[in-house]
Parts: sequence; C-alpha cells; structure tokens
Amino acid sequence: MSAPLDLLGSLRLRPGVAPPEGILGGRADVSAALLRGQTPGAAIERVALLHTLCATAHRQVAQRAVMLAMSSQDAAPDAAPDAATIDRLAADIAREHARRIGHDWALAWGGVSQAGALSRLPRKADAHVLADWLASEWLGLPPSTWLQDMVGPDRTIDVGRDLPRLIAALQRSAQACPAGIAAPLVLAVQRCLALPFTPGPISAPLRLEDPAQARALGHAMTTPGYCRAPTWVDTVTDNAPTTVPDTGPWNRLERPPATTAPTVAVRLLSRWVELLRLALPLDAGGWRPAHGAVSLGEGHALTWVETSRGLLAHRVSLQGHGPDTRVSDWQVLAPTEWNFHPHGTLAHALAAWPADHPDTPEAVRLLACAYDPCMACEIEMTTVERTPHA
Repeated sequence: MSAPLDLLGSLRLRPGVAPPEGILGGRADVSAALLRGQTPGAAIERVALLHTLCATAHRQVAQRAVMLAMSSQDAAPDAAPDAATIDRLAADIAREHARRIGHDWALAWGGVSQAGALSRLPRKADAHVLADWLASEWLGLPPSTWLQDMVGPDRTIDVGRDLPRLIAALQRSAQACPAGIAAPLVLAVQRCLALPFTPGPISAPLRLEDPAQARALGHAMTTPGYCRAPTWVDTVTDNAPTTVPDTGPWNRLERPPATTAPTVAVRLLSRWVELLRLALPLDAGGWRPAHGAVSLGEGHALTWVETSRGLLAHRVSLQGHGPDTRVSDWQVLAPTEWNFHPHGTLAHALAAWPADHPDTPEAVRLLACAYDPCMACEIEMTTVERTPHA
C-alpha cells in the first residue's frame, strides 16, 4: 500500500549540513495532475482549495491566468484586478503579517501569543481599520506617525539603514503598549543581530514587471520539477550565472536590488514595516501588492502577484474552445520554493551553524521565522559521533 500524498508538504532544516542536504522535504508538485482535464471554472476553485493559506491570492491569479489564456491577448480588458480586489489582497497580507508576528513568531521565541489582540482585528480590515487596530494594540500612536522618521524622499523605507531608528521606535511602543508585541520583537531583533549570518551569494531579484523576464519564467515553469526547485538566469544581463533569488517583504518589486543578502533582523523588521505601510494611503508611503500577467501564446498565460511571503506565479495552459475548454497544464510557483531552496541563501546560512552548538535551535527558529515557510517546518539536529579515548 502506498503512503498517502502530503498535499501541504513539510520541511526539515538541518543546521551544520552543507547544501543541498541542509533543507529537505517540500511540497508535492501536484497542480497539473489534479487540474488537468478540468474546466477552467472548476480548476480555479480547486486551486483555492489546494492553497487555503493564501486562497484569495491564488484565486485571483488563477482567474486572471484563465481569462488571459482564453483571450490570447497580452492584456484582456477585464483581466486586471480592480481596486477592490487589490484592497482585499492587501487586507489578506496585513492579517497574515499580523498573525505571523503576533502568534507564530511569539511562540517560536518561547513567548506568549497575542491571540487576544489578533481576535480584535476585523477580518475585512481596510487601511483605516488596520491603522486604528495597530495604534491601539501594538504601537501606541498612528502608523503614519510611527514611520514618519523612516520614510525617505522617494516614499520608501530602507530597513537596513534605519535599523537603529526602528528599534528605538519599537522600544517606545513597548512602553506605550506593555502587553503588545513590541517588547518581544525588540528582544528577537537583538538576538538576530548577535547571530553570525552567513548566507549564500546575493542574486538579482525577479522583476516580472518586465515582460521578457515574465515570459522567461513562464517557459521555465514547463520544465519537469522546476516549480519544486526553481533557479533563475537574469535575462537582461549577459553571461549571468544561474542563481536562486530571494523573494519577500525585504525585496519587493519597488525596491532597488540589494548588494548584500538582507540579515535576519532586516528580514523580520521588513515584514513589520510592511504591515504598517499597509495601513497608510499610497500617497503617504503606503504599500499595495504588485501584480501582472503576460500571454505565452494562444491558450497559455502567466500571472503573478505579491503575497505576504513573496512572489506567487501561476502558469496555465488550456485546450479546446467554448464549453469544451479544458486545462492541459497548470503550474504553481510559490515563495517558499525560492526561499527554502536547497541551494538558496537560507541553505547556506544553515550550513554555517554547527549542529552541536547550544544556541543552534534558537538560531534556526529565528532563521525560519525570517524566511517564513508556508508549510510545516521542523529542526533536525544531526549528531556528531566521537570515538572515546581508550
């Protein structure tokens, strides 16, 4: 009897083990097998059921991919999400950020969950509601005031440059809201700053707003096994090496490419800052998820959107016409496959940690929080055999 298929997937992090054996597991690449032969409408709903954690984002990109594949045009007039859809995506990202920071991170650090505060965050939290909630539960003042010293002339925030200001602002919030998340977050950031972080080589981020890069990714996604362990060659740079880019709040599309891999502290506080920016209007330094779509030929399309963990892409292929249209292929590439790649920056950082060091479990938990998987994650401590003296 065969073992049951694990649709959700799981990861094992193995500190002190060199890539590619330091990160094992992952999720089964089953989208094509489960959706092939389905009608487009049925496939869209099944995609959302398969990916419940970010169901709104998956459903949106799935719908857009199907519409574009059926239209065989680069931009179907009704394919792009409207302002209300973007607001729903932004609200989902904000809730996911808040849950990760207030519950998952707190428990990972051995602290107390902010379940009470999180229960008071309305499900349909627009920017105004989110701003009020943040001010009363975690900040002690409006998000716009909290961030005003960090926002640059171009309306962006450089978390690495402003790290001391961010820590000082968190310390003030810890005094204003003693029961909030600010004080535990300060301690976590200080622990992260003490970690010897040795990531892999920095690579240029994916820029799918460039149609050439989007099409290149769409074609790469047809390679068997690619969506489980993706790699990237910058199509703009001549003789560019094959790399594994990071994706996440620390490296959004609107930000300039980093010259060094973001540290653990920068990754954690980038999510925090993005949560606050979701509570601001766009003209006041706010952030909303980017998105896009390209045709890959008649019946084929790639669509993408930024989610709480990073870049999500769907590649859809359809065959037939009218009521006889069916899915011939469907590939999903989620942020975790980049960030927990066995040759990515996290894999190199894990390899630098000796498995028998007393601080290793805490360090790996902080690393996992920073890179933020969308599936279960466990730490596997390898043992070091020693020959006893005679």
